[in-house]
Amino acid sequence: YEEGTWTPFWSDISSNAIVDAMSIPSARYTKIGRVVTATCYIATPSSFSTTSAYNAAAGLYVAGLPFASTGAGSDYQSVTIGYHTNWQGFAPPKAPVGWTQASATNIVLHYSGGSAGIVSVLPQSTINAAGASIILTVTYQTNS
Repeated sequence: YEEGTWTPFWSDISSNAIVDAMSIPSARYTKIGRVVTATCYIATPSSFSTTSAYNAAAGLYVAGLPFASTGAGSDYQSVTIGYHTNWQGFAPPKAPVGWTQASATNIVLHYSGGSAGIVSVLPQSTINAAGASIILTVTYQTNS
């Protein structure tokens, strides 16, 4: 049994930070055996800059999970997104969805509710605004 904090941040697919600062009101995890439950509340602060890794059209991730997820290609665990606000170009009927990236410490963010109800990449430009935030929970398996 283990409890602790972790440091989530907005990132690209390679876990490169896409903004130079983060506001992290809360980020905790509990690990029992190989099962990890992680929660966080993160936001783009009022004063920030994008980094060289930022690409407005590329996919958005939350990186920094406390343990890498399992490596099997089909071992994706879904993320529950309870709250989001100040996302640019993002309004109903779009809804954020997410899952863990296999063998990584990343959460992949997409959205549903686009044309024909398909799931689409959530672009990095979504969080390019002060106060862009998310509260999420994920339970996943790790090999450690």
